[in-house]
Amino acid sequence: KAVKDLLQPPKVDSLSENFVELLLESAVQEVTRTDIKLKDGTVIPYGIAVWAAGIGPLPITLNIREQIGEEQEDEQARGRVVVDRWLRALGADDVLAIGDCSCVRGYPLPATAQVAAQQGTYLGRLLNKEVDMAEVVPRLPTEKSLNALDAIRRKKFAKPFQFLSLGILAYTGSNRALAEIDVGSRKLEYTGNVGWLTWRSAYLTKQVSLRNQCMVAFDWVKTSLFGRDLTRF
Repeated sequence: KAVKDLLQPPKVDSLSENFVELLLESAVQEVTRTDIKLKDGTVIPYGIAVWAAGIGPLPITLNIREQIGEEQEDEQARGRVVVDRWLRALGADDVLAIGDCSCVRGYPLPATAQVAAQQGTYLGRLLNKEVDMAEVVPRLPTEKSLNALDAIRRKKFAKPFQFLSLGILAYTGSNRALAEIDVGSRKLEYTGNVGWLTWRSAYLTKQVSLRNQCMVAFDWVKTSLFGRDLTRF
């Protein structure tokens, strides 16, 4: 349910105030020098096009899939490394993959930083606990003497990765943003300046240290007072 909710776009009524037209379920088929062609036949003329979506898997990802072989075949993968619920590449248990270079078979997840961060935390915990990833179901190596039934009863098997949706944040420009925060069974939705403050607060609290929080906050204040510095040395 969390994944389905995350894939649903938040309310975007406030975008019309900034002369933004949002096209949903409109895949781009081709971009020429003057037009953008959609799969439904729509042609959109443009002056400047800014592409903010993915462009495809990296060569190293494709190479890993090729080296592993047939077990990586999956229609939903689209060039990504196919992994199981413990984030092990199918066909090569000693290869682990997280983030948008991976595709969990039978458990599709959006390619967002929120998913990658949770996968990284989950995998880090397994490695710190020295979980034996070579087992069919990973478990602590010190418990190998237990039979399967005792291991299940004592809960010594590693739990598969479970994604927890925390909400959606999207900056829309001019100090405005869209925010949809999951609080238990409730959804809190904010737009405009309130959404922007929510967006900024969320990213500030996600910094790994107080030093980083201070540096990011200082950069935001400096940018608001003097504008963004685009010079390069």
